[in-house]
Amino acid sequence: MRGGNPVRSNRKLQQVGSSTLAVTLPVDWVEKQGLSKGDEVVVQRDESGGSLLVVPNDPHENEQSVEIDADEFSPEQFRQVLLTQYILGRHQVTVTSSDGLSNEQFNVVIELEQQLMGFGVVEQTQQRVVIRCSVAVKEFDIRNLLERLARTEAGIRAAAVSVALGEQETLPDRQEQQLWRLFCLFLRLVFTTYRNPRLNDAVGIDTGFPLIGYRSVGTDLVMMAGSSRQLAESGKQTGLDRQQRVDLADAVDEAVTATVAVVVEPTHDDVESARTMIAETRTQFEETATDTGPEGTRLLPYFRTILDHAERMQAVAARLAYREAETKNETEDETRV
Repeated sequence: MRGGNPVRSNRKLQQVGSSTLAVTLPVDWVEKQGLSKGDEVVVQRDESGGSLLVVPNDPHENEQSVEIDADEFSPEQFRQVLLTQYILGRHQVTVTSSDGLSNEQFNVVIELEQQLMGFGVVEQTQQRVVIRCSVAVKEFDIRNLLERLARTEAGIRAAAVSVALGEQETLPDRQEQQLWRLFCLFLRLVFTTYRNPRLNDAVGIDTGFPLIGYRSVGTDLVMMAGSSRQLAESGKQTGLDRQQRVDLADAVDEAVTATVAVVVEPTHDDVESARTMIAETRTQFEETATDTGPEGTRLLPYFRTILDHAERMQAVAARLAYREAETKNETEDETRV
């Protein structure tokens, strides 16, 4: 990718007054944002890592664009670069090649055009391709998108169990394609909103940890779907009778569904209820494993892996619930004052 000014530079803290420290901003960034002395900027703290994000209080609506030299990348690297630019929220990606794009690289563009929402070619020659990513962040509610992602994962998991029960042959490709499409769109919203705090209200969520936590939960859901794929590929399972397998699958589904629900609407009581449900399901697994003896089944470790992801999601929900309780207490204290 062709770059201009470096995105990273070292700055020294300077003393301003008796108790205030200040740091200068890069001139090229200030000029690009159209800022001048007296203008306000938003300083946003990363709750999990401690870093600071500085953005204009009234950012320009100019669309972000980037230019990529395709000659620098293999087809697989090229695919990853385009996907990354989509997730980072670019509105326009211009691909150039002095040697001319290969058939493999053109195929990558066509593949992503079919897979990614709002990703489309608007200009194409042998040496140049212009891609527009026309997804408007404000058109989506990130909570609803997370719920759609969870429902799609649940469908894949149910299909995998059906394969393990011998009720169907393979997983339907359309479900996995839909999961990937939603996940890429979900990441685009997360990263775009994190860089622009003024979009928080538009997507229906606070900035900082909630966005980071949602990204973590979305990743867990995709990894759960990956585990389901592995289960389906291993074929019909033995070692448990059909009713045992159905009971375990139902228990896992209830635990995961409850956990996703408390991520979206975190309250202390519901978070604890989800924690209890996961623990009870684990106990059910261990009792079943003891009953089946050494033959067992590959379903048990598969379900344990799913619950591992559910526990990580529950931990995010617990943090979100604590954060909301703290915010509520602070608001009430300010009201009393």
